[in-house]
Amino acid sequence: MSSPDALKSSAHALHRHDLVWNSGLVITNSAIHGRGVFVSRDFRAGSPITRLSGQLMRGSLALSDPDYIGIGPQCWIDPELPFSTINHSCEPTAAFGRRQTIHAVRDLSPGDEVTIDYSTTEEDPDWQMDCACGTTSCRGVLRAIQFAFPDPERPPLASPLMLAVWRRRLKRPAIPLLRA
Repeated sequence: MSSPDALKSSAHALHRHDLVWNSGLVITNSAIHGRGVFVSRDFRAGSPITRLSGQLMRGSLALSDPDYIGIGPQCWIDPELPFSTINHSCEPTAAFGRRQTIHAVRDLSPGDEVTIDYSTTEEDPDWQMDCACGTTSCRGVLRAIQFAFPDPERPPLASPLMLAVWRRRLKRPAIPLLRA
């Protein structure tokens, strides 16, 4: 399939370069960045989409690979497909819950891209990356979870372990944003 619109018009019209999973996920071209993960069936808000899989990594070794997904303090997963192609959005369609399960944060229809907020998967205080997700609430620069979500009344959509990192943020001094 050459675009997410093709998924919306016909969930069965697949392009030979698309990768399909039995769980209702397809990897195809993304308007956000390169290729992305899309749903090929309906998912209701709050329902599990799938579970993150890959090799568990601990400690500073995990800081060496930008594709690793943080699931807790000093704990990352080197993601297997389709997760190694999941894109960021400042208005994510999915979020991590308990036991590395990815849940829909809104109703998803065939052709919708599964996106997460990368800031909810990173705890390294020195981490940041430019963002060009194109949403109306795009932050421009992404930071680690403890710095990206300043409103104490609005916790980010993140796994319980990463929420613990976010809650501890008030005990540490703020680190200034570095712009390239």
